[in-house]
Amino acid sequence: MHDPTDGGLLEGLYEMSIAANKGFIV
Repeated sequence: MHDPTDGGLLEGLYEMSIAANKGFIV
């Protein structure tokens, strides 16, 4: 469910932030 727009990129960064908070730092 990712839009091919800037919003999609922001969603990706947001999800990465959540993953980092969970301890999955890449």
